[in-house]
Amino acid sequence: MRHKKLSIDELLDREEILRLEIASADDPSYYEIIALYKNLYKQIRVDKTGEYIPSLEKIRSNLIFHLIEYGTFLKTSEYKNEKTAKDSLEDAIKIDKRLPIVHYRLGFLAYKNNYVNALNHFEDALTYQEEVQDVQDVQYKLNKQQVYNCHLFLANCALFIAEKAQKGIEGFNEFGEISIPTKYEISPFYELIRKNEKYLENHSYVKITNKGSTYCSIEDCEEAFYTENTIIIDSSGRKDSVIFNEREKSLSKKHADMLRTFLLNSNEGNPLTKHTFYDSFLNANVNGDIPTNTYVKNVQRLRAHLKEVGIEAEVLINKKSKNETGYYYNEKYPFMVLNRTDELF
Repeated sequence: MRHKKLSIDELLDREEILRLEIASADDPSYYEIIALYKNLYKQIRVDKTGEYIPSLEKIRSNLIFHLIEYGTFLKTSEYKNEKTAKDSLEDAIKIDKRLPIVHYRLGFLAYKNNYVNALNHFEDALTYQEEVQDVQDVQYKLNKQQVYNCHLFLANCALFIAEKAQKGIEGFNEFGEISIPTKYEISPFYELIRKNEKYLENHSYVKITNKGSTYCSIEDCEEAFYTENTIIIDSSGRKDSVIFNEREKSLSKKHADMLRTFLLNSNEGNPLTKHTFYDSFLNANVNGDIPTNTYVKNVQRLRAHLKEVGIEAEVLINKKSKNETGYYYNEKYPFMVLNRTDELF
């Protein structure tokens, strides 16, 4: 649907329809709702005396959240795309540059390809990390590991740039035509770069189990895929998937987020209701309500996905919580959640 031809009222009506469609779909598309929020934000900002101005901050917040959380899934809800991720993250900082996690991710994407661009983003990530105080934006701050990694990335970017500059100077003065006052000794840089790279490699991913969490390398993640009788959520690559005894099933972002939340946050004493999953369902409608039958159907689909990888026994158990439908993970099997460090916030 072409949103540019719709009025603000029509866009708001369409928003509610899209929320319900995404909440209900097994393979939802996020492209249209992001385009809708962009158009809504633009129209309301232009109409500075209009009745919708009080809604502008909420629309802005929704747009930024969707760009960060779902931008990488614009082409498909199952496969991540670095180009759409980069474009969406850049759109987010055009709206608000004070988003540390966005600069960190952009720096991560630029690293190895454009050290100058990466350095600028890592610097901005650390700068805004200290400046951001607004409650609504705290969710976009870096965690401690990301801050530390950011400093290492920043150092390596500077060292690589210095190395390139030194080689340029040496090449330029090949015939000794220019008097150079100082020849910088860059060999000590290489050992520092190597150590930083090794640390970043070993802390690029996080592995969360029922026993705790550890940082690891991509090789560690790949080795973990072969762990027996363990429910594994793999978000370390281009897609989210559930793995059990080497059988794998791709999941939409919504269902991967739901399963991860059940494994990490639920138990018999704490069944999770639909209210836990506001973000996964995009609040379902503008009033913040999620239809109970939509929640139940999504849990049923999750159960079906688990059966496809060989988990025949029921592991998501129905139990009411405060007179509402709830479910919890019964801990029948150990679990493992694998994520990239830059995607945690």
